[in-house]
Amino acid sequence: MRLGIRIFLVYFLFVGLAGYFLLNTVREQIRPVVRQSSEETLVDTANLLAEILRDDVKAGTLNQSRLPQVLKAYGSRSPGAQIWGLAKNQVSHRIYVTDAKGIVLLDSSGEALGKDYSQWNDVLLTLRGQYGARSTRSDPNDESTSVMHVGAPIIDDGKVIGVVTVAKPNSSLQPYIDRSERRLLTLGLGLIGLGLLIGAALSWWLARSLRRLARYAQAVSEGERAALPHYKGGELAHLAQAVERMRTLLAISRARASACSRWSSACSTWPGSSRCRPWRMSSRWRWRPWWTSCCWLMGRGSKAPVCTCVSGCRLVCACCVIRS
Repeated sequence: MRLGIRIFLVYFLFVGLAGYFLLNTVREQIRPVVRQSSEETLVDTANLLAEILRDDVKAGTLNQSRLPQVLKAYGSRSPGAQIWGLAKNQVSHRIYVTDAKGIVLLDSSGEALGKDYSQWNDVLLTLRGQYGARSTRSDPNDESTSVMHVGAPIIDDGKVIGVVTVAKPNSSLQPYIDRSERRLLTLGLGLIGLGLLIGAALSWWLARSLRRLARYAQAVSEGERAALPHYKGGELAHLAQAVERMRTLLAISRARASACSRWSSACSTWPGSSRCRPWRMSSRWRWRPWWTSCCWLMGRGSKAPVCTCVSGCRLVCACCVIRS
């Protein structure tokens, strides 16, 4: 498998897993966050109504007041509102009031008038001086039928004389949750796709750069003339320069080896050729002037007639030295 494909697969695996866990985590938090915001609004509404209804509940004139007609009119209203692109054409709050015993005195839906709600948590806990709230399903097998209930105490002279409960079905919040999830999913998939495209481009660029450098090194190893790939800084540029230096040193070594071989052959035809063979340096020998040495004449241009090109043994050509 090619290096570029391996890099892309690793990048794809990392981005894919990170994106999945991030999207899944955020998506799981959308529903509770929306419901928490709605519950906070229900708390405010219930406490406002508790103050408004206190005098009527205390006097026992709740049913004789205008409140039943007001709640009925409220339930039949059509707001016709556009909330972040979603239409709201009906109100979804249900309001009921109980006395100090938990008996329902008023119900905006008319369903529970006169019933005992003292065992429901929103009424039971509120009568005890605690925060009363509950979420109950109309259909036990259908989660979408759950309804949030928040109770607020009606207090007179420090004594709880009744409870006001404001209820809101969770199904009224579902369109906003669905829209948020769709937007999050679209945005998340778009970002993941963009990240994968960037990863694919980087993998292709890196693999292409390495292939160019590999072709250059292959050409150099085969003795061909090839142009050095150009990189704008970074590790690839340093690597290319190192390969170029290696090519230069190899070329110099080859040239020196070839020249030494030629001059050794030529030296054997000179007078005194029996001595004209590589000798190790000894105190018995002294240097000729560098301008007369065969190492200079062969084109090395070096003042030191030490042949280091052959086996690295630092032999001295006998043509370059004379006896003391």
